Amino acid sequence: MIQKEKLEENIHIGHRERMREKILAGAADSFTDHEVLEFYLLGAYRQKDTNALAHSLISRFGSIKGVLDASSEELCSVPMVGKGGAAYLKGMSELMRRYFNAENKKQQFDKLDQVGDFFVHQFIGFGKENICVLLLDNAMCYIDSCMMNEGSVNSAKFDQTKLYQYAFGRNASNVIIAHNHPRGIAIPSEEDKNITSVLSVGLGHLGIKLVEHFVVADDRYTPIMRNSQFVSLKKISEEMLTFDEKEYITGIAREIK
Repeated sequence: MIQKEKLEENIHIGHRERMREKILAGAADSFTDHEVLEFYLLGAYRQKDTNALAHSLISRFGSIKGVLDASSEELCSVPMVGKGGAAYLKGMSELMRRYFNAENKKQQFDKLDQVGDFFVHQFIGFGKENICVLLLDNAMCYIDSCMMNEGSVNSAKFDQTKLYQYAFGRNASNVIIAHNHPRGIAIPSEEDKNITSVLSVGLGHLGIKLVEHFVVADDRYTPIMRNSQFVSLKKISEEMLTFDEKEYITGIAREIK
């Protein structure tokens, strides 16, 4: 029995070393999704079979994205994950967001598809509804961004005053907001449309322009104001955010011709 355990341990050691060599050689693109997840999990589980764990996670959540978007509670419900493993996976989501944000301070956010992609990256790892706020200066250049709170813009938890104070306190000239529909579709509700008008008026009283409000679901997004029946809201979005003629807005989500 002892010899069998030692043999299995040696096999795992050899397997892990081969994976490391592939990573170092730049050959990770040959990995399947579960192998990528297996390798990443090695840092959290030195003595466990991360191959089996990776299979369990992808089987439960459907994909690597599903794993990263899962809540801590959902991750902990998978056998062998535990709080440490859940924290490790949630940390990966934060690392990815910071990677995508690394160049933000150098960017001008004046293109609709660029801003939509920005928000898609912000919601990586969020399996619950959240609100993200992007602050821009006069020239539509990045000032700051943050997750305002867990919940939708229509929930009682959303503090509009906090949004106004945040934008005014950072001397923002323009604001773009987004909220996500986890495991849903990027279609705004009537309440989403109504709160957009309310926030536009509230920020306007402070001399700040609400440029757009996006609904995000997975890698898709819908700009509410560009599709608004209110001419004033539609005009602001069209004037402030250009978009590539190869792409068009359906009113539901971004589509590619």
